[in-house]
Amino acid sequence: MRIILIALAFLTACGPTSYLWIVAKDATRAVAKAKAANAAEFAPYEYWGAETYLHMAREKAAYADYGLARKYGRLAVELADKGYEIAAARGGGTAAAETTKSPKPIPKPTPKPTTAEAVP
Repeated sequence: MRIILIALAFLTACGPTSYLWIVAKDATRAVAKAKAANAAEFAPYEYWGAETYLHMAREKAAYADYGLARKYGRLAVELADKGYEIAAARGGGTAAAETTKSPKPIPKPTPKPTTAEAVP
């Protein structure tokens, strides 16, 4: 029993384990929730800040710098939650429904006349 408790204490204090809880679970879900609420449109600073912090957290974890990865993960969660709240308030509760709209088609450019066609 004592060995199990010691092993559990080491695992919870381990860098990769806490990285998985904070970044891979919490931050990723928070950013996805903000994205579903269309925070990129209604709260662009918070949304893209959260995306950037999440990216930096993953990059720092790739270099085994789990302390900074956890810090960036926490910052990503904070900004994503704030972005979600702003987007939900500005979207009037329909922010998530607006993400299902299809984007407007890009108009095709009109060809420019050549110099021979332009001169009468």
